[in-house]
Amino acid sequence: MEKALFLILILWSQTTQQHVPFPLFAIWNVGQGLWTSLITNESCLHIDVGGEKINWHQILLSCKSKQNEVFLTHNDWDHMSFLKPLSQKILKTCYHYKPLPPYTSSRKRKIIRHIKKCKTQQNKLIFSIYPFKTNFLSSSNAQSAVYIAYNQILIPGDSPQQQEKIWAPRIPRGIKILLLGHHGSASSTSKKLLQHLPQLNVAISSARKRKYGHPHFLVIQRLKANHIPLLKTED
Repeated sequence: MEKALFLILILWSQTTQQHVPFPLFAIWNVGQGLWTSLITNESCLHIDVGGEKINWHQILLSCKSKQNEVFLTHNDWDHMSFLKPLSQKILKTCYHYKPLPPYTSSRKRKIIRHIKKCKTQQNKLIFSIYPFKTNFLSSSNAQSAVYIAYNQILIPGDSPQQQEKIWAPRIPRGIKILLLGHHGSASSTSKKLLQHLPQLNVAISSARKRKYGHPHFLVIQRLKANHIPLLKTED
């Protein structure tokens, strides 16, 4: 992993580049929700595949000819709404299966059950630092998995501050990019978490400010206090 990682915010981009010499990280403009992809020459590794809208032309251009692997932080609809159509449009799609919490709806169970499971549950470019074991908590947010991509990108799903206290000490020190937890809600991205990110270069919110109020004013203030630039997919 000697080559630089490029961050690309794809906001209805019309690029025709299909073959890349190093991984690219995409945060797709899905409105309120989250879909991120680590794109290599051989594969597209998706952490969450949800939201209100998606540019399928760009997804297919980047990923249709490749192996697609899906990791879900948790099973909230705004993080998995495109899982079924993705598997229908790209047949080489598999899902890194995790045991489902008892409160998972029958509709979501049916969707996940029909997605092919990945042959291995690990990938050298993406790993999880939380939860440590299958021990279902009271809410999907509290149960949210926390992923590290390319050893530089932190993707905490909707993990709240109470859980941040547990997993923050496990964060690799080289994190450069933070996807704001819970789309920038005040319930995530605590001061304590930011203290564990000394090399952070940028924070990114995948949300809609006008409708949902994300990123929250308090989160913006926390980032400013730590001199961390903020990017928003809706900008």
